[in-house]
Amino acid sequence: MPNTALLFQVVAALGSGLAAIRLSWNGLYRRYPVLCSYLAFGVVSGAVPLVLKSSSQVYFAVYVGIQPLIWMFYVLMVREVYGLALASHLGLRTLGRWAMYAATTVSVGVSLLSILPKITPKTPQISRSIGYVFAVDRGVNFALVLFILLILFFLSRYPVPLSQNVVRHSSILFLYFLSNTAAILLRSIYGPGAISVEISTVLTGASTVVSLAWLFLITPAGEEIRKVAGIAPEHEQRILEQLDSLNAALLKISRN
Repeated sequence: MPNTALLFQVVAALGSGLAAIRLSWNGLYRRYPVLCSYLAFGVVSGAVPLVLKSSSQVYFAVYVGIQPLIWMFYVLMVREVYGLALASHLGLRTLGRWAMYAATTVSVGVSLLSILPKITPKTPQISRSIGYVFAVDRGVNFALVLFILLILFFLSRYPVPLSQNVVRHSSILFLYFLSNTAAILLRSIYGPGAISVEISTVLTGASTVVSLAWLFLITPAGEEIRKVAGIAPEHEQRILEQLDSLNAALLKISRN
């Protein structure tokens, strides 16, 4: 691994560990349990390239084995932040959760179907496994980046009181999944073996920035709820009443 990528990997693992410790120390792990668990997991997964040679069979087996855990954490983190954003709107929260599951399933299915013509009986098992992993990874990241974008758009239309931590957490996840999606698309366009060093460096760099952002931006002070500025009180009340009506309708439908 090049020196730059190695440095990013070390800093990312350290940042994840420190962020998990900080969330545990200040009690925010109770509000963000999935994020805290993912950060702790990031220390372990980040250490894999440091102790195993990337060309070894053991590294390949570990890499493929931990991918489902990473995808699970991705989905659960988005579910967590979405649930916090709409904590007082159970109907909308339930609808959004199932919409996210459906979108992720469809995206992964389409991504897998797109690589099937490239998989032949003569394709080596390792290349086949990597192809499937990249396809699922692409589907998960693409679905989640679109879902978070829709969340941010929705919250920009409705003056839902949010904490700075929820806004920051959503933005960090969006940028992280966006960088992952861009790197995966480059791999798909140029091939798994092309520009792999540059892509690996970009991905580890993005992971480093994200872990440091969680370390420094998710703070106890950020839990303060702030109202949306620039909206007249009567207009804000009317919009929130519309949101409450929509939430009540969705709750009624879900119970029938």
